[in-house]
Amino acid sequence: MWLSCSIHSLLVFAFLVLIMMGTAADKSAVLTLKENSAENIEGCYGLALCFVINETFVQLKSNDNRTLAHFRDLQDEMFLFQVLDDVFLGEKSSKFPVHLNASQSNLHDNTWKDIFYLEHKHLMTNRDSFADKFHSALDRLKNTTKLVLLHHLSTQLKKNVGNHPLLMRFHMLAMTLEAKYGSNDSVVPERRWSNEDGRYKERKTKFGHVRKKRTLFQEENSCQDLRSDPNNNDCLGMCGYGCSCWYFICGNCCQNRLCFEHDKCCRHDMYTINCLIPIVHSLSCEDGYGGYPSCLQ
Repeated sequence: MWLSCSIHSLLVFAFLVLIMMGTAADKSAVLTLKENSAENIEGCYGLALCFVINETFVQLKSNDNRTLAHFRDLQDEMFLFQVLDDVFLGEKSSKFPVHLNASQSNLHDNTWKDIFYLEHKHLMTNRDSFADKFHSALDRLKNTTKLVLLHHLSTQLKKNVGNHPLLMRFHMLAMTLEAKYGSNDSVVPERRWSNEDGRYKERKTKFGHVRKKRTLFQEENSCQDLRSDPNNNDCLGMCGYGCSCWYFICGNCCQNRLCFEHDKCCRHDMYTINCLIPIVHSLSCEDGYGGYPSCLQ
């Protein structure tokens, strides 16, 4: 009996060691670019994630060729956004998309508008149903262990590709997918965009040792660093989820027009396309967020 238990314990220990080794190896993965042109960025991050980024198409796949996330611009100002097997189809000007299954995502562009209006007529898509379907899709994505590498991949893309105009969409996609869970290095509040009686709720997350790390990307003589939440508004306008700073999006941890306007959209209504799928609109640190101010209507 003792021998049997010992063997079982050793097997469990060996399995955990292998998982830890795999995670460590993934985080030290090397970015490989197959193409880096004005029209297309394509490559892989170690053996874990592969990506394609161009003007109308962004795709993220795992090493077993499974689609993790897929965004595509369609005709007639429509879009398709896929998370695993859940597909969201909508008009860029609408607040809520319809929910489809992945088998329908290969249909020709010309059929999308008909499907959208047909599904809207029968399903009566609204705020609550969209929120439920969207977060359910992210919950299933949570079980994909490679998701924790998105922050590292975005960082490496910034370092190796620089300020390529196509990268903004990927960064925002990564932040959308990671927002519910956060990276291992992030401080993630329960609600960044909640407000009550016109005021933000206090963050419930305790910062602990993370507060000591906030000078890592301190900007000198340029703008106010928001990582310590000096304005007591959940770091409104800083790029990143909650008070975690994704400095590589706009180059600092200060208030930026793009993230400020997106935050304002989310504060107005968290469960709309404008907040949850920001890549449907134009994204620019200088010119701001294309979904603003129409999102306030």
